[in-house]
Amino acid sequence: MVAAGENAVSAPVSEGAPQPKSVAEFFHEALGTLADMELNKRQKAIETLVKQLRAAGPEGLQVMRDFFHAGQDVKLQNGYLMVNGRVTQTPSLRSSLLFALGEWDGKEALDLTHEILQTTPRIFEASMAISQLEKKAPGVYREEAIRTLQQLAAAPQEKDAGTDGGKALFDAMKYFKASELMPAAEATAAKNPWSTVQFAQALDAMPSDVRTAALQRLFANENVVKNLSTNPWMLQGLNYSEPVVAQNVAQIFAGNTDKKFRENFLTGFSTQQRQVYYGASGIGSTQTPSAAERVTQLQGKLSFLDQIAPECTTPVLQERLEDARADVQKAIANPEGNGLTKQGSGTLILNGNSNAYSGSTTISAPGSIQVK
Repeated sequence: MVAAGENAVSAPVSEGAPQPKSVAEFFHEALGTLADMELNKRQKAIETLVKQLRAAGPEGLQVMRDFFHAGQDVKLQNGYLMVNGRVTQTPSLRSSLLFALGEWDGKEALDLTHEILQTTPRIFEASMAISQLEKKAPGVYREEAIRTLQQLAAAPQEKDAGTDGGKALFDAMKYFKASELMPAAEATAAKNPWSTVQFAQALDAMPSDVRTAALQRLFANENVVKNLSTNPWMLQGLNYSEPVVAQNVAQIFAGNTDKKFRENFLTGFSTQQRQVYYGASGIGSTQTPSAAERVTQLQGKLSFLDQIAPECTTPVLQERLEDARADVQKAIANPEGNGLTKQGSGTLILNGNSNAYSGSTTISAPGSIQVK
């Protein structure tokens, strides 16, 4: 109350209603709570935060720009979770915001995505930005995308960057048909069996002479041979219609593996599908072979089995070899029916003792899953 003189009428004075928080204020408050939040509540909180940023328009984009340029992040969990082809959980807030940015329309969002490509030290973030730029402006940023991936592949990666960059390099190499990325991709392929298989699959987009030379260099690398010799299931995913692949894997089978490895390699040999990794980083789209391509690949596997037959000398190996032949022939007769992809509701039954469940399996809203 304020009084003006003895006879003045007292009148209330409003101290003012609380001012609404700015976008930057509620964003930074959210940063302080996410790290300690329970996992199931955290994702809901991030979804709410993204909606608030989008509703704020240019101001929300500016807050995101400041966040990315400052190099800030909040670690959420390890790895990604995808449901029906959509990312529903990410390992960090930066990844969540970058995925969300891909769904924002307008030049401002495109410009911010471009800025992230130009400034991020993380190769997987660069691949996400490239994917978004390609969807919104196909081909416009190709040269810059390739140059950025080359630079990041040559630089030391941050401790918790989330990936060694292999998927980004392989997917971009295939999508852009970029031979410029071959040296960095080859160096990455030598690190582990998964990378070797992914690189070999990415070479499908290259001309035959380039592909053959790259495969020859790959199998000439002692570290590659050593890595592949430790995991029979990695070898199953290679393309045996490529003579250089069949010849070198036959040599690995004969000289670098024990009886147990050979038995595991022959088990489920026909069911391992190829081209399931392309698009894993977001660049391009995940692809599986057509029926005709599948038949060609299976025929290559059948010829390959004849090459390794002399090495299958024990009764168990001979039995596994004949089972593999029968399975491949059956798959050739029904290439579209062979595989583990199921769309829609119902029951998916994985039958047998083989390594049936693999990265190629996609289940969309199944009624139930039975493993026998």
